[in-house]
Amino acid sequence: MGYFRTKHTKKSLDRIPLELIEDAVQYLKRIGYQHIGIEGLSKGAELAFAAAVQFPVFFTVIVKTPSWFYSEGLVSGQPSGHSCWIYQSKEIPFTSYNKRKFYAMRMILKAHEYNILPINTGKKVADESVIPVEKIKAPILMFSTKVDTIWPSEESCEKIMQRLRENEFKYQYKHVSFDHMGHMMMEYCGKEIKYFIKSEKEDPEACYRERAEMGRIAVEWINSSLML
Repeated sequence: MGYFRTKHTKKSLDRIPLELIEDAVQYLKRIGYQHIGIEGLSKGAELAFAAAVQFPVFFTVIVKTPSWFYSEGLVSGQPSGHSCWIYQSKEIPFTSYNKRKFYAMRMILKAHEYNILPINTGKKVADESVIPVEKIKAPILMFSTKVDTIWPSEESCEKIMQRLRENEFKYQYKHVSFDHMGHMMMEYCGKEIKYFIKSEKEDPEACYRERAEMGRIAVEWINSSLML
């Protein structure tokens, strides 16, 4: 579901209400759905975690290229000074960007691909912004890539796995990392992505195989979660 830049949502990735997810869940229940899962990609993975922490209603949680902490929001491509997420009008604690102004296009042109890692690495992560994944009441499946050019998703997933182990998380949890796919880990991704991500251009067949494998793993995970 869209959570910003849609007709009925905010224009920017800034102070998005978790009530959007809460309302969607209530709607699905009203029309008869008994098993509701949540999946998120990139910032949507952050939102999926935030919702799963807040609302213990999901039978499974699947996240792709997540972060292990909540980041600052963005307005017009620049730091907003506020959280990406709010619930009951209160901001969820976040880690700020190191710089107050970005030159993303300059980075992209220099790297010859969509690479903004300098923006999303080297942050001093605020303790209160670390996602309390141990509060989630459902199995968690995570996908990452070793060649992420947006933020280090593999490292994030490893940190999340460590936190789950340390807290003796009682549900199933799993991390699968791929070698070639870019940050946009969708099962079906247009050919245009090869113009933006080097790894997608260098070995499109490997990326295709990884996407198929990711889809297979996700379906198996969903089916096994339904049986718990």
